[in-house]
Amino acid sequence: MAVPSQGTVAVGDKITASLWNDDVRDAVNFLISPPRCKLYRTTNTSITTGTWTAVSWTAETFDTDTMHDNTTNPQRITFTTAGTYQITFNAMWASSAAGARSLAIEKNGTTTQGSGTDVVTSFATAPIGSTHNGINVNVMATFAANDYIIAFVNQTSGGSLNLSGTSDAHSSFAALWVAT
Repeated sequence: MAVPSQGTVAVGDKITASLWNDDVRDAVNFLISPPRCKLYRTTNTSITTGTWTAVSWTAETFDTDTMHDNTTNPQRITFTTAGTYQITFNAMWASSAAGARSLAIEKNGTTTQGSGTDVVTSFATAPIGSTHNGINVNVMATFAANDYIIAFVNQTSGGSLNLSGTSDAHSSFAALWVAT
């Protein structure tokens, strides 16, 4: 999906159907439905303690710009339309009061954490008691067409711990176009 370009109209020019469609209708339609996707897991996934893991996303709440594929590179959101995006990453963890939970987002790397350019530098937070614990991050960043991002998680509970799945209300990864 390309960002519509606007023509220049001079004094005395007539507004034709073509001009109206190109300069007004297409731009309004783009803004009403900008490129966006939201991914989630349909099942829990076990994360080994002390190991950075790229999250494979198994389902889409929506994907308006072919930004994700559940089979090929399911860890990625790929930007087919260049621009500035609001990125949101939510990680919900199973109950454990031990250790810390961490996340990171990288651009144009592999599924090995540290191989790409940081969009969100890894950071950690301690769990709150022994209930399910969530951690999230929101960031705006600019991407060229065909750039992609990968979300990583890590935990240090001393044993394997589930990253909660089953719906987009648990762990999710999303991108929304906001500007050129």
